[in-house]
Parts: sequence; C-alpha cells; structure tokens
Amino acid sequence: MEDSVEDMLMKLDEFISSVNMIRDDSSLCLNSTIPNIHAKSVEMRRIFNKIDQLEVFVTRVKQDVTLLEDQVNTAETELELGSLSSIKKAFSSLPLPFTVST
Repeated sequence: MEDSVEDMLMKLDEFISSVNMIRDDSSLCLNSTIPNIHAKSVEMRRIFNKIDQLEVFVTRVKQDVTLLEDQVNTAETELELGSLSSIKKAFSSLPLPFTVST
C-alpha cells in the first residue's frame, strides 16, 4: 500500500510539473507570442495593400503601353500609305523621257 501511495505521489508530482510547464507555455504564448503575431499581421496588411496598389499600377501601365503601341502601329501604317502615295505623285509629276524615233 505504501509503495502504491508513493508511486501515486510521484506521478502526481510529474503531473503537476507538466501542468506548470503548460501554464508557463500558455503564459508565454498569451503575453509574448500572440502580440508578436498580431504586430506581424498588421505589418503584412500594409504590405498586402502596397502589393494591391502595385498590381493596379502595373495594370494601368500595361493598358497605356498597349494603347500607345496601337497608336504607333496606326501612325506607321498611315505613314507608309502616305509615303507610297507621295512617291507615286512624285513619279507621276516627272516628265516622261522623249522617245527618239529612228
């Protein structure tokens, strides 16, 4: 009986020791780790907002570049057509060479 009681007391001490470790870990978590996690999450929200703003900016730049490319292509096409037309006009305004009959 005495051995059983002593064994139970030893197990009770181990249990109390485990409970104290859990209590200390919980206290550390509540007092230190959770506030650190919260602070990091606030910081991450700011970073996520900046990323969202950057995505909007990149989308806008892409649209503007696409529009500019279309305008450049249109201008090049108009310039090529205009150049061909002016070349034809220049050649048509040149006098034809005289033909010499023999």
